[in-house]
Amino acid sequence: MPKVILFEPFDTDFGGHYFEYSATHTRFLMENGHQPIFVLGGKRTTKLEEFLQNFNIKYYKIGIPVYKARSKLPSLLKIPLNFFTETLRLIKLLKIAQKENSALISVLTFGVYEALQLLLAVYYTNCKIPITVTMHTITIEEKLSPHPKKILNHFLSFFHFVFLRHLINKRGIVKRLFFYSDASRDLYRRNVTKQSTKILFPVYFDYKNFNYTQQHSRELLQLPQNTPLLLIFNPDTRGKYINNLIKSLPLVNKHFKLVIVGYMSHKFDVDLKSLIKEHNLLDKVIIRNEFVDGKDKFHYINAVDISLLPYRDTYAKARTASSFFVECIMLKKPVIITTGVIETDKLIKDNKLGIVTSNTPKSWSDALNNFLGNFDKFINSAEENAPKIRDKYFYANVLDKVYSKDILS
Repeated sequence: MPKVILFEPFDTDFGGHYFEYSATHTRFLMENGHQPIFVLGGKRTTKLEEFLQNFNIKYYKIGIPVYKARSKLPSLLKIPLNFFTETLRLIKLLKIAQKENSALISVLTFGVYEALQLLLAVYYTNCKIPITVTMHTITIEEKLSPHPKKILNHFLSFFHFVFLRHLINKRGIVKRLFFYSDASRDLYRRNVTKQSTKILFPVYFDYKNFNYTQQHSRELLQLPQNTPLLLIFNPDTRGKYINNLIKSLPLVNKHFKLVIVGYMSHKFDVDLKSLIKEHNLLDKVIIRNEFVDGKDKFHYINAVDISLLPYRDTYAKARTASSFFVECIMLKKPVIITTGVIETDKLIKDNKLGIVTSNTPKSWSDALNNFLGNFDKFINSAEENAPKIRDKYFYANVLDKVYSKDILS
């Protein structure tokens, strides 16, 4: 049974994108005759550890901190410290893979500027185990595409490509680069390697056996029947900004209720409730400050009529796809998303799966009035068009490419 090392550097404590992505890869490997071994790079990993323990999967905790953007450390100190700690984490990862005699190392989330750290770790350990990396949040225009007014980005992108080419062509250790957008893949094909592959975001959800009506899901979640319901899921993340959406609601001239669900910090919860009260929306908004994942999350998606994804402009530009959008189309639900999430914008427009808007109060109110005023049109369009593309995102269909025989041989 071939051993595959999975490495996730981010925190996975409250579920969400990184937890579900990690769990999906793990399940796929187990189901296809491989032995996954997990290396946890995040500081808060309790949720993923519980998952791994439930399936009796071996794992290692690296326990080396990385200082995040919101850290109070000054940048002049934080940047060299992170470079050092990220290199140490990768050295530990490669040593674990050597100790386990693994067939492959799959880096589930690879940072834009981590090529040099990986190169140093490979030289230090003399590791020869094949590596694949997946890049989730690449700011193509801002970070990697050279821009005449951004000399530092030009400099960094040049060397990022140089180091990756060395890992692929000279050392022969990085076998494949995976991306979530055509633009990202094409950028790396031009500058690094033809072995740059676009994949879709894999969703572990058996929608064919999710046999619940909207009414049933609303009953289970104790949500009102016969009322148009809008959903914001996990609002308290650095990538989302819901204030403009909340401010837009008094301008919406149709009946609705907004459901806001997900874990929220005390400060976020207090500020949100204050904003809702300020705009006289107490009777319009239902707040569920609780951790939700798995089947419960899909019940929320199923219970509502549309999901709202209010990404910050800067964050949206850094993302190539929205995993939550994919989960919505699994249940044939439309979405309203703020512009900038490259692949998702295009999918929504091309397949008539909702509305792409700007993150301003006026834009949100226009979008919501459009949806509620043409309710049946949007619901029927999603019902008709989502099935045409959702099978492509089913985890087994996606991960067959990531763990193909030519990579694992």
